[in-house]
Amino acid sequence: MIEDNRSGLPLKAGVYAAVSLAITLILVLSGDGDFSPYFASLLAITAAVVVWRSNRDRPRSGLITLFFSLAAAHAIFGYWAAGKSTLTIWIGSNAQQMFRRSFFVIAATLFVAALTYDVALKFPSRVIHNSCFRLQISEQRLLSFARMSLVLGCLLVAYVGIAVGFMPMLTSNPGAARYLSPDLTTQYEKYQWIVNLALDFLTLSVPLVLFSGWKFQRITDWLLGLAGVFGVLFTLRRANLVSVGLVLLLLVAFTRGRLPRRYLAYAVFLVLGYFASQLIFLNAFDDKADSQDGVTASLSGLPEVRDLGWAMSLVGDKRFYGGTFISLVPLLGRFSELKTQDSLVEVTKRLIGMEGEGITGGLRITFAGEGFLNFGALGSFVIGIIFGWLCSSLLHVSEVLLKKRDLASSYLAAFLFVWLCFWLYLAGTEATGAIRNGSILIFILFYLSRVRKLPELSTLNVCQTAP
Repeated sequence: MIEDNRSGLPLKAGVYAAVSLAITLILVLSGDGDFSPYFASLLAITAAVVVWRSNRDRPRSGLITLFFSLAAAHAIFGYWAAGKSTLTIWIGSNAQQMFRRSFFVIAATLFVAALTYDVALKFPSRVIHNSCFRLQISEQRLLSFARMSLVLGCLLVAYVGIAVGFMPMLTSNPGAARYLSPDLTTQYEKYQWIVNLALDFLTLSVPLVLFSGWKFQRITDWLLGLAGVFGVLFTLRRANLVSVGLVLLLLVAFTRGRLPRRYLAYAVFLVLGYFASQLIFLNAFDDKADSQDGVTASLSGLPEVRDLGWAMSLVGDKRFYGGTFISLVPLLGRFSELKTQDSLVEVTKRLIGMEGEGITGGLRITFAGEGFLNFGALGSFVIGIIFGWLCSSLLHVSEVLLKKRDLASSYLAAFLFVWLCFWLYLAGTEATGAIRNGSILIFILFYLSRVRKLPELSTLNVCQTAP
């Protein structure tokens, strides 16, 4: 049966490769032409259709299908919003040309990823299957260690607030104050590291504790979970807050086998809250602000297409040739300055002249955009292949994990989806630190919570009868 399913794969893969290379050539030659937005829209929509057709007979593939659909909508919306939100950036007269090119880059990468996904689905990894199948975690111990992690994260946030003497959420201008400024303390880097560590603890533990409060009606867990949410709110890191909400919704859906329809309202509320926070961060509610400021601020909530075009405009023909991918090397930053100098965050901060301004985040240009800035159209082509393969691997992992419908397996599947399709897709290697730290913490949580094998019966008898 497997051979029959794979009989036409060489031909399909060859056709896909030829089409993908043709798209790459079109990107090189006319990726910023007047017709390119229409072609890019077609590519993005086709990518979603290809993935939908690939997943029709796979019952646990709905999230991947939904992601590609949302990614296509995100790219089209981002291009439409880019030209209407330029007041918050400083870009030259070639803005529209660069926005067209950035839209084409993202859409073409999605298209290549979808074709790769369609082929890679036919090659599941037996190693991944066996590793996920053998996962046995004690739910009680997992929740206990999650509570401890949540309390530790809250304590670290409180410590920084006391040591620095302020909380971003409580300032008059939260948008400017959500990152610790060097002007506030001479030990800026130490405090920033502690904030990031606290966020890692809270992002991983809050969904588990809130899920426990929901499932078992534990008031203590509800209170602890809300304390963790406020801990994240005090730092005003929206990506972490969105991750908490998404993972919690996915936990409910995975453990129940479906997401109750009324819970979709929570997802809508999460999206609306995100855009509302953008109005606050850009001071759209200020007395001097007008309605146009509010529109510009809200359209800046998903800035990836715009920011990639901005970066393209500033870079010109220069390429980084893999420099921003240096952050993928573990622990390099402890022994070399390369990681801090050439990381995507630092590179994009230098591009827009914000280096040394106390801002810890750079531009969000997507994983596809990072590939383009490093190696041009060929970089986007390769990133598309890698991302498509990662999505197929995620589906294979999820299919094994979600058959169990236990807490640990659902929790791992939820975070893998959020890391790949939210963090990595939107932020590129800028999300490497959060993903790596989260992976380490989950490994520790699972190791401490693992189900230990009981002694064999013969051993028990010997122990009981020994004098």
